[in-house]
Formats: sequence, structure tokens, C-alpha cells
Amino acid sequence: MVKRILIATLATSVTGFGVGFLIMGVLLAEPMKEMYEAAASCLLTEPAMVYIVIANIVIALLFVILFTRMNVNTFKAGLWNGAWITFLMIVWFDVWMFASFDFMQFKIMVLDVIGNTVIGTVAGGVAGWVLGKIK
Repeated sequence: MVKRILIATLATSVTGFGVGFLIMGVLLAEPMKEMYEAAASCLLTEPAMVYIVIANIVIALLFVILFTRMNVNTFKAGLWNGAWITFLMIVWFDVWMFASFDFMQFKIMVLDVIGNTVIGTVAGGVAGWVLGKIK
């Protein structure tokens, strides 16, 4: 059981990190740059990658624990559950940010929700697939 959770968490976090880099670091690089410029006074100029890695591991572990308890063990079930969980968490967080910080723009909020939901969907699919393969 522990081996299954560790392997699924590793696979899910690597997937989330890779897809996150492609979406946030490549596809949405310009809009994210706009947000960083608008929020320059309260953001780091270079994000601390170690904390991004830790964040990916934590969300991957959350998916794996939830999926284990929910008996999610297919790629398709992981996609759907990953999409819903991520969508709801990111909407909550971004709406809170939109309400609390003047640098948060509606366009950035929408792009962040879409980008992060795609990341969570793919990572969730991998989590479900790995959980189904490892007994």
C-alpha cells in the first residue's frame, strides 16, 4: 500500500510539474508576465523552485490519497476527478485573490483557472492510471 502511494505520488507530481511548466511557463508565459509585473512589489522576481516541487508533491499526495479512498483506478476516472478537484480549488483560490489583491485581473484569473485545471486533469489521469496498475 505504501509503495503504491509513493509511486503514484511521484508519477503524479512529475506529471504536474512537467505539464505545469508547459502551460504556465511556455503557453501562458506572457499573461503570467503581466501579472508578475503588476504585482512586482509583493512577488519574488524568481520563484523558489524547491517550493514549487514541494507544492507539486503535496497536491499529488492529496490526489493519491483521495483517489485511493474513492477507488479511482483508471486514467479516465483520474481525469474527471482531477479536473473537478483542481477546478474547485483554483476557482476558490483565484476568486479569493481577485477579491483581496488589486493586481489580480479577471483575465489572469480565468487563464489561471483554465491552465491549472488542465494541469490537474492530466495529473489526475496519471494518478488514476498508476493506482490501477500497481496493486
